[in-house]
Amino acid sequence: MIHGRYVRWAAKQMVAVKFLRVLSGKVVGHYDATREETPRSETGSPNPMF
Repeated sequence: MIHGRYVRWAAKQMVAVKFLRVLSGKVVGHYDATREETPRSETGSPNPMF
């Protein structure tokens, strides 16, 4: 799993994650997800999203 936070890349801050499926040392699949970062005030906990 690879994840990152993108600032000044889009109008709002974004977070992304990439999952890699590896079989016998080779990447056989990958899955991506990207979304706007949820502000700390909207997470429902005292912790930020990222």
